[in-house]
Amino acid sequence: MNNLKRILTITAASAVVVATQADTPTDGATNSLPKPTQYPWVSEATAGLTIARGNSDIVLFNAKIGTQKKTPKNEYMFGADGAYGKSDGVENAESFHGNGQYNHLFSERFYGLINADALKDGIQDIKYRLAMNPGVGYYFIKSKPTTLGTEVGPGIVTQKLGHQESTFADIRVAEHLDQVLTASARLWEKAELLTQANKTENYYANFEIGVETAISKTLGLQLTLNDSYVNQPAQGRKNNDIRLIGGVSYKF
Repeated sequence: MNNLKRILTITAASAVVVATQADTPTDGATNSLPKPTQYPWVSEATAGLTIARGNSDIVLFNAKIGTQKKTPKNEYMFGADGAYGKSDGVENAESFHGNGQYNHLFSERFYGLINADALKDGIQDIKYRLAMNPGVGYYFIKSKPTTLGTEVGPGIVTQKLGHQESTFADIRVAEHLDQVLTASARLWEKAELLTQANKTENYYANFEIGVETAISKTLGLQLTLNDSYVNQPAQGRKNNDIRLIGGVSYKF
C-alpha cells in the first residue's frame, strides 16, 4: 500500500512538472512571436474648411495627407494635397498636388535621392506638370530637435501651361528644415527652385513654412503659409500665388 501511494505521488509530481514546462515558452517559441516594427510608417492627415456668408460669399476647402518611414539607411516620404475654393461665385482655388521622395543614406548625413512631383492648378492654368529629379542631399544638422538639409540634382519636366506643352531638362535645388519647439509644438520650412537647364529665365519656385501644436496624442492644429512662384506663367495669369491655410491634423 505504501509503495502504491509513493508511485501515485511521483506520478502526480511528474505531471505537474510536464504541464508547467508546456505552458512556459522556450527560447525558440519566444523568438517566433511577432515583434513590433522598429521603423514604422508615420502618417498624418490635415483638413480645413472656411465658409463666409454676408458681404462676402466664400467657401474654401483644403486637405493634405502624408506618410513617411525612416530607417538608418533608407527614407521614404509620400504626400498629396488639394484645395478648392470660391469667392462670390468665382473660383479662387483649384489644385491637386502629389509628391514622393526616396533617400538612400551613404553615410549619416550624405544621401542620394529620387524626387517625383505632380501638379494640376486651375487658377495658374497649369493643366499638368510632372517632374522627376534624381540627385544628392546633405544634412547640415541631424539631431532629435533639429534637421536641416539641402538637395541638388538634374531632372526632366513635362508640362502643359495654358495651351502650350513643353518638355525640358531642369536643375532642382531644395532646402528643408524641421525644428521641435516644445514637447507639443514644431515648426517646419521647405523651399525648392526648378530652373530649365538651357533657358534659365524659365523657372518656378515653391516655399512653405508651417507650425503645428498638439492638442492630444493624435490631434493637432496647423497653420501653413504656401508661396508658389512661376516666372513665366500662362497668359493672363499672375506670377505669384500665396495661401495661408489653417487646419486640424490627425496622426495615425
